[in-house]
Amino acid sequence: MQDIRRIRRRDRARRWRLLQDVAEPERWVERFQSPTWLDHLRQHHRVTVADQEIERRVLGFHADPAPPQVRHMLERPPSAFAGLADAPDEPAQAIVTDPRLPPTTVAEPTPKRGPNDAATQEAGAPV
Repeated sequence: MQDIRRIRRRDRARRWRLLQDVAEPERWVERFQSPTWLDHLRQHHRVTVADQEIERRVLGFHADPAPPQVRHMLERPPSAFAGLADAPDEPAQAIVTDPRLPPTTVAEPTPKRGPNDAATQEAGAPV
């Protein structure tokens, strides 16, 4: 996992952590933050052949037949939610964050993201 940490740090990730679930000791969670959502998207395009081999080696510890769960979370200031409780229900809308990636459908109104908002990624599964 030190190699994974090195790869994440090289790609500008901050606050990299490897967490063990107290309730399920066989479950480990990798957690890190990217400075911006764009940095996180770029990280997916910077993977080298050596990185892929390291990721394959780490995935070998994954015991669950299903692939590891990956969650993307956006850090938002409390002011981003002002007025959302009173907003009328809006239909799902497609958003495109990167023209090379397929659009993502969201069901709730999404507050605008500032250039300094951080993206957090967590991947967790039994190992």
